[in-house]
Amino acid sequence: MGRVELRIAAQFYPGFEKTEVQLAESCTLYRLLEQWSAEHAPGLMEQLFNPDTLVLREGVLILINGKAVQQEDAHKSSIAPGDTVTVLPVIVGG
Repeated sequence: MGRVELRIAAQFYPGFEKTEVQLAESCTLYRLLEQWSAEHAPGLMEQLFNPDTLVLREGVLILINGKAVQQEDAHKSSIAPGDTVTVLPVIVGG
């Protein structure tokens, strides 16, 4: 049993910085976010993932331990105790 640090940008969840989520065992990124958001941030999953395909929406960047996950594989990325998950908006421009 361990903890995962979860950081979500204010664009997706106003006023939120970070929290620790208790994790009994390894799980997928989608499952972690689904369980946390059901209690703390209803509607978050629809902002992050297409509900029909579970593909990460354009404009969303998720990092696991500082490494970006692939848009189409984000939902099945593995999360383990001790990991840090960061959810950010993609910022473009010049």
